[in-house]
Amino acid sequence: MKIVLFEDWGFTRLLPLVYFRPVWELRCGAMTPGQRIARFMEQPSFALAREYLLRHYLPPSRDVQTLADSEELLMINGRWLMSREEAAKV
Repeated sequence: MKIVLFEDWGFTRLLPLVYFRPVWELRCGAMTPGQRIARFMEQPSFALAREYLLRHYLPPSRDVQTLADSEELLMINGRWLMSREEAAKV
């Protein structure tokens, strides 16, 4: 199973902080949401963000467009501040 981080339209509530980075790269305490997910689950395999961020910020190898149709995906919202207990339930 591949883990995919994605952004929804909730990123607009975090502007102007997220003009130049995906929401999972914002620092919330000691870690970013992306680091929390990687710590409690596994390293996300792919990312789905705004188009201009995909072109300039994320490496092409993490682009969700490269996935095969038959692969199983777990889509995780990049704004989720995951806890250890929540990760165990997923």
